[in-house]
Amino acid sequence: MNQLFPSDNPTFDDMLQAGRVALQAGKPELAHDIWRETAKKYPYDERVWLALLDVIDADSDRLVCLRNIISINPLNIQAQRHLNAIEARSERQAERLAEQEYEEMQQETMWRIRRRSILFRSFLLGLVIGLSGLLFALVVIILRSLT
Repeated sequence: MNQLFPSDNPTFDDMLQAGRVALQAGKPELAHDIWRETAKKYPYDERVWLALLDVIDADSDRLVCLRNIISINPLNIQAQRHLNAIEARSERQAERLAEQEYEEMQQETMWRIRRRSILFRSFLLGLVIGLSGLLFALVVIILRSLT
């Protein structure tokens, strides 16, 4: 990282600019690394968190950036709106996942009920066939004894 900066102790602006240059050069991973280091060194500067938003994709990482921005500047309406949108999307995804799990659980329950019903009917059918066989044998024995 030292090759990117004019001195061993770069300023905030040097680090922010190095990230911008990396991003413009088509190296978002490098920009991310530079701005992440900048955020470690200058965690209370809103601009670094705003810059990081340009190079991250995961909503969980975006939430961290947005929460940091709002904690630094509670009047940042755009960050608050973006945060609300991501949280709403996460809630909808959680609801959909819960609905899917519930439907899967219902299907599993219905399959178990059907399976038990089939087993019970099979048992009854076997019992009826067995009893009818015994009844037929008893009738045959009685008829033979009468003749």
